[in-house]
Amino acid sequence: MQVSVKTIPMSQIPEDMNQLKRRISDCQQELTQVRRDLLQLSGLEEPIRMLRRCEERLEMQKQYCSLFANTICQIHRQYVNTENRIIDSSENVSRKAQRESLSSRSLTDLYPLFYKVVSTRGGDSIGN
Repeated sequence: MQVSVKTIPMSQIPEDMNQLKRRISDCQQELTQVRRDLLQLSGLEEPIRMLRRCEERLEMQKQYCSLFANTICQIHRQYVNTENRIIDSSENVSRKAQRESLSSRSLTDLYPLFYKVVSTRGGDSIGN
């Protein structure tokens, strides 16, 4: 087994160190830029919070609209039921009034006949 060792001349070491320093500096700059980008992204936290609050408000408005729609439907049903009861009651009152009118008319129509019968019978008994 052979091991090969590459030896770097001492004159090359300062140049390699400078390259390492530049790489480290580049990495630091990249990290600084990443940190700035993250800070900018974290600057979006407030707009994101505002969007979440808006979504919550929209959800509440949706629920309110649903409740309002249900209430309107119930009011409509109650209105229709009340209207039907009023119409039924009106029809019943109308039928009752018509029946009473017919009964009253029938009786008034019978009065002359009644008086005729009574007067005829009365006349017969007086004539006898």
